[in-house]
Amino acid sequence: MNRFYKHKQSGFTLVELLVALMIAAIVLAAAATMADALACGKETCDRMSRSTSYLLQIQTRLSDLIMRANAAAISLEGNLTLGYDTNDDGLTDEAVIVSKDALSNIITITENGIATAYTYQLKNQAGEYQNAQSNVVFGYDGNKLVTVKFDLTENSVAQTHQVCAALRGK
Repeated sequence: MNRFYKHKQSGFTLVELLVALMIAAIVLAAAATMADALACGKETCDRMSRSTSYLLQIQTRLSDLIMRANAAAISLEGNLTLGYDTNDDGLTDEAVIVSKDALSNIITITENGIATAYTYQLKNQAGEYQNAQSNVVFGYDGNKLVTVKFDLTENSVAQTHQVCAALRGK
């Protein structure tokens, strides 16, 4: 009595394995793309946060200086001088100079002989830091209104920002 038993073989066929590999490859590609997108999003968010922080810092500092000043003047070099009457005798006792460098890229505030530079730098495509701030212009209407305008360039797009405040006591 020869009995032949047919054993059903268990396992996966080649087609099933290929389909499973293709699905795994698609899932891994999607995960890699998502990870890259998240990294780019984080970098953009960090850059926007730095930009907002810089703008808030320079706006607060300049607004405070202008609103405390009693007088203002623009020099021939285009720098802004703010005068302060600290003892209320009607005369300017102290002065703060808000200047820009020769390329109009860096704002420097000199107060009590101490100069503080305000600049905004970003990494370029080569990975080097370069100034993103440019075209600094100071304005005074001769009466009360003082303005500071400058451009910030990110991703080859320049946006003009302006700080505008009125002098005290005019």
